[in-house]
Amino acid sequence: MARDTLHLRASWQAVDPTPAAAVPPFVAQPLAGVDATELGDLIRQAFRGSTDDVHPTPQDAADEATTTLDGTWGAVIHAGSLVARQDDRLVSAVVVVLDDGHGGIPCWRSR
Repeated sequence: MARDTLHLRASWQAVDPTPAAAVPPFVAQPLAGVDATELGDLIRQAFRGSTDDVHPTPQDAADEATTTLDGTWGAVIHAGSLVARQDDRLVSAVVVVLDDGHGGIPCWRSR
């Protein structure tokens, strides 16, 4: 398989953050405005007990969320990033970044 077949090459379009865009009972929302502590809690829960469980404290996970949102892994593409909530609780997040390691081709981090 050619390397380029693994990457998405498309123009950016804004995500429709209305509740109709999500499968009930989830509500999709833009990533903008999500608290790093809340995103950190999601990261910690998603990887607890796995080989990627590298955040022993809630503060470690919040720091990871903060640095990710600040661009450590590349500039965040907010038009392609979103979160999902259920009963006002964050249950999923997709953070799309321009990753220098992939020659400027967008890649995603899903938690």
